[in-house]
Amino acid sequence: MLAIVNVSDEDTPAVGINQYEVRINYRVIATFEHDRQYGNAAECLRDAADAVERCNKERQDELLKSLLPLMNRMK
Repeated sequence: MLAIVNVSDEDTPAVGINQYEVRINYRVIATFEHDRQYGNAAECLRDAADAVERCNKERQDELLKSLLPLMNRMK
């Protein structure tokens, strides 16, 4: 299951900046802020996609950085 979940505090206004999580089977894979407005669902989907790509890039960078010491020892 892929879900975009509004995790804003209960007192957050219905319109304006809200906090979201992108989840796969209840595992959070990305977080993002979205300016919630009426009729703005497509923008929320784009914001979620951007957040997922950003998090994937960060994970790849972290993995490469963790491999650098190992690669240096192999030289």
